[in-house]
Amino acid sequence: MTASRRRFLAGLCPVAFASLGGCLGSVGRFGDGSGSEDGENGGVTVHDVTVRPAVVALDSPDSYGVYGDRNEQYLIADVETADPGAYPADGFAIGTPDGTHPATAGIGEDPWSLPGFGDAYGLPESDPAARGWIAVPLSKPLSGAEDARLVRPDGEHALPEAARARLVRPPTDFEVSFEAPESVSIGGTVTARVTVSNVGDVDGTFVAALNRRGPRIAYAPAEAIAISVPAGEIAVRKFEFPVSDPEIADLEDPSMRLDLRWRDGDRTRETTIEAGGSA
Repeated sequence: MTASRRRFLAGLCPVAFASLGGCLGSVGRFGDGSGSEDGENGGVTVHDVTVRPAVVALDSPDSYGVYGDRNEQYLIADVETADPGAYPADGFAIGTPDGTHPATAGIGEDPWSLPGFGDAYGLPESDPAARGWIAVPLSKPLSGAEDARLVRPDGEHALPEAARARLVRPPTDFEVSFEAPESVSIGGTVTARVTVSNVGDVDGTFVAALNRRGPRIAYAPAEAIAISVPAGEIAVRKFEFPVSDPEIADLEDPSMRLDLRWRDGDRTRETTIEAGGSA
């Protein structure tokens, strides 16, 4: 495909260290899944569902990782119940004519939270949250997804048609580049740029984790990334990291390192922080 046929999808995600929610937006999130075709919902509401080929979660106390293999995907549901003790997270599942797939409320090092989705449903066990996310690991594509439902022992919830269509989508392939400036001055901004090309034959979602080291930060999660990229197209996302702390000037050889991780690879870029002048 020639460059003239490619449509560039660009966006800017301003980033601060304390903002860990990520630039996830509503990628792969579908409508109101609270309806049930088979009677009463029993005090259970499904506010929405999200389908992603992978998810970002803590893989250590101070870094994000990506969970999910090429032939896997996750359905994440925002559920609320009147009595979370009566409806534990693992009591929910995705049911299809080909089998039942149980849910979990724990992914990664911190099972209580998931970037972009907030707190887990039903945790902690001593005082379970009445509303939160549950996640169901599934095969990709999911056999029988056309008839998939979110089920529990005493009822079920229909999934939005768009979510069921996403569950039958096969995996695709991405080419990824990651850029950041070689240097910036104190008072400036490190602008990192992720460019994702979908070189496969089907639409896809690129999921990645961005971690940061320095200046004055030992190592920390920076961003959870999910980018929808149609087949044959290119998406660009920019992430800004201000370098404004005047105490950085007191450090010896200050720099910022950004580590981008996704399922099939990783890239690292390091930016030197200069005391003054133009970068």
